[in-house]
Amino acid sequence: MKILIAYYSNFGNTFELASAVKRGILAAGDFEVTISKISPKKENNLDPNQFDLVFLGGPVVFELNSQVRDFGLRLSPGKKVAVFSVGLSKVGFESLKKFESALVSKGINCIETIFIKKNVFQKGFSEISISRIEGFGEKIVSRLMNISTKRDKEKSKIKGYK
Repeated sequence: MKILIAYYSNFGNTFELASAVKRGILAAGDFEVTISKISPKKENNLDPNQFDLVFLGGPVVFELNSQVRDFGLRLSPGKKVAVFSVGLSKVGFESLKKFESALVSKGINCIETIFIKKNVFQKGFSEISISRIEGFGEKIVSRLMNISTKRDKEKSKIKGYK
């Protein structure tokens, strides 16, 4: 499976999340993963439609970054997409949900979204946030490939976990 992680980052936060998504994907198996920064000048020569799965990430201040939004809306109908974002407020989360609806209305298969709440002007994430985003990457790929994740296997060892 060929996987693209396309992201836009002003301060490096979304790049950090994109790297965590990649670690999660690779924890699920040996996949071909490409990370690419979305350029505001539209100079990307990378065709996202040549990939089987696209992870799309960007910051949300009051709304999702326009480069990320435009890039996502250029995807072909039926394309499988998972969206990750970082932002400070509930307004950001609502903006992400609107973007998800816009993708679906274009016929794009938006598998899942994740929003990490954080001040986008500060560097670094908590271990919990990094673990969540790694788990997101692993879970999406594992679900599509119909394989159990390492986290699923660990949970199954816990007495009483269902």
